[in-house]
Parts: sequence; C-alpha cells; structure tokens
Amino acid sequence: MTEFTPSEPQRFIQIDEDGYFKMEDLRVADLGTGNAWLKSLNYDPRNSRVWTNMENQDVIVEAFDAPYVVLSISVLESGAWQATMPYSHTEIFSLESLTLDEWDRFHGVTARGVPFVFSRVAQNMFFNSLDAFDDDSIEFDGQTYPVTPWLQTTTDSRADWWSSFYQSGEMPWDLDGPHPSLARFVGTLKLLRSRILVLGCGLGHDAAWFARAGHIVTAVDFSEDAIEKAKATYAGVPDLTFLKADALDFPVRFDQSFDIVFEHTLFCAIEPEKRSDLLKTWLRTLTDHGHLLAIFFASEKRKGPPFGGSEWELRSRLSKRFRTLYWQRLKDSKPARLGTELIVYSQKLPTLR
Repeated sequence: MTEFTPSEPQRFIQIDEDGYFKMEDLRVADLGTGNAWLKSLNYDPRNSRVWTNMENQDVIVEAFDAPYVVLSISVLESGAWQATMPYSHTEIFSLESLTLDEWDRFHGVTARGVPFVFSRVAQNMFFNSLDAFDDDSIEFDGQTYPVTPWLQTTTDSRADWWSSFYQSGEMPWDLDGPHPSLARFVGTLKLLRSRILVLGCGLGHDAAWFARAGHIVTAVDFSEDAIEKAKATYAGVPDLTFLKADALDFPVRFDQSFDIVFEHTLFCAIEPEKRSDLLKTWLRTLTDHGHLLAIFFASEKRKGPPFGGSEWELRSRLSKRFRTLYWQRLKDSKPARLGTELIVYSQKLPTLR
C-alpha cells in the first residue's frame, strides 16, 4: 500500500463534483497535467485520506464527491471493465466492487484501490451494457452480482456499545478538548447569546466551550457513561445542562427551543439509513430561521461506525431545508483528520404552510 508523506507546509487541491481538479476555485483545464495528477491519485482506507503527487510532493486531495468521477465505461476485448475519467484518464474495475448509495448511484473501487462514482451518463451507459438489474443485483454475461449499500454498518451501535468505549477509556473520536477550529470560526460569526443544542456531546468538551463563551447550552448523549463523565468534568460551568436522551427520538418539549444546533461526530456515528431522521431532529428543535453549525467528515470510509460521506451527499440532504452561509474544508484539523473535515454554517429555511 502506498503511504502518504506529509510536507511542510501541507498543500491541498480540490476535485469538483464533475471530477476535475480545482486550484483557487479555478478548474484545471490542461489535459496532460490533469491526467498525470489523476494517474498518481492514491487512497489509504486506514485513514480515508486521498492524495496525489504534484512536482514530487504529496498533496492532500479534497474531493467533493468520490475521488474519481467516471464519465464513461466500456468492456475491453479481454473482458475487463474500463472506466474513463476526466482528462482521458482510464482505470480498470470489477463488477464485484460496485455498491449503491441512497440516491441509486453506483460507487466502486478501481483495481488500484481508489474509490469512484458513476456520473449520470456513465450510469446510463452501464445499465445499457447489463443483461438485467434490480434493486439488489446486476446481471452481466450470464452471471449475477449482488449490489450492497455504499455505506455499511458492521456493528450494532446501541447505547451500551458506545458506553463500552467510555468505560474502557478508549475513545478515538475524543480530542481531549473542544474542536481546535471552534474558537477561530465561531469568533468570526460574532454570535449573540444563543440557546445551543449539542447532540451526541460525548465528554462535553464542545458543549462546555460554548457555555464558557456565554451561551446557554443543552448537551445530549444517549450513553449514560458519557453523560456522567461529562458532568464530572464540567460540573459548575454556568448555563450548561447535560441530558441523557436519544437524538433520533428527542423529547417533543424541545421543539423550536434552540437558536443553534451544533453537530460534531454524531452524523458520522449513527447508521447511514438514520441520517434523514437526525436532520428531522435538527429541523424541529431549531427556532424559525435558526442555524446549524456542523463539522462533518467528507471521506470514503464505507464501513462503520464511524461512517464516511461526501460533500455531494451533505448538499443533497441539506439544500432543501437549509440555506448555506458558509461551506469550507478545514485546514487546521488534527493530523489524523487532515483533509477530511468540513465546516458548514446554514440557516433553517421557513416551512411552507
């Protein structure tokens, strides 16, 4: 497996939703340059990091969707499937690697191990190449291939499962304090004193930071152990209340009670099929024109918890119910998260009556 070699200072480059490189918000048009960068694209499943080589330097790639966006597909004389990307770059893939997301888009992994997603055109070409297909499988050349969900749950993540981490003290998601970007970003917002809901608060670091900054904070987790540890650590912090509750079955007495919902490491922790339910909780607990402040993970981590996701997915979920005010990848993340964190600040849209 190719390893990522960090540079100082770290460099970043973006891939837009059509699969083209962007630098300073401008799409890279040169065919040879784009082809070379796509050819050297690498993915490490251990940390979901994507990078390429530019001028003999490894550069972190921030992909809006999958790292590779397939523009067309073909079957070679050898019987192998070939995907063509932007800049005329090609990769081989197998039908066994294909998965399907919530929007019925095919995802897969190239023979080199780099994730991809079909464009609409490529998806239509693919369907026309098959013998048959249904919701659970595809058939080609007389052979049937099962198609599994893009994001897959590998454990029963109930409250007692999460509590076991707090009991053991092994909490890989915990940063031993508030997220390092909070002070910088929230400072730019110049928030008035707000009622803030922190769902999936864990040990309460972020919630305590908001309370100490002058806000009225309700911090929620469905793990009794998490809540007890958070209370013990932050006892006496003014205007900070800890509550044991399930974010997906949140008490109706809190409907329209908060000016801000803060999201950090809950969206990635719940089962992917429940993400729409979490969004419903955000909407009903926010006041009219309330705000969502979120730190999401945009990464190709397909099995969890925690689970990955993409900016494409997040935009699809949020666009109909929130107005985006700020949307940016973080450049000051912890080393293990570098290149995968996305900060979003959005305003709840009024409900049509």
